[in-house]
Amino acid sequence: MVILDPPVSSSTSRFELHQVNSSTWLIWNHSIPPTDPAHVVADVTAGAVSGVDVLWRVPTGLPTHYLSAGAAIDDLRQRDRHRSRRVRPVPIPHLPPTNPHRR
Repeated sequence: MVILDPPVSSSTSRFELHQVNSSTWLIWNHSIPPTDPAHVVADVTAGAVSGVDVLWRVPTGLPTHYLSAGAAIDDLRQRDRHRSRRVRPVPIPHLPPTNPHRR
């Protein structure tokens, strides 16, 4: 039996689970404009036996099978929160300007 979650939407969330029909969802990234193809992060389809299959359109390193569509977006949100905390800016080395008159 496939567990179907209701559409998950939150105005404060970066990601939204948009239900297309009874067995298909899309995960949208609201930080990317809807006209950009990267706005759709994943296609989620109810599996033939159990759970849902996820086709990630961006590299995430997350599983491609979940018990529910809600579990897939929850996992994505958790990865995004964890990733945003540990990312630091890349340090840029600052060197003094070169002296063209020096030999």
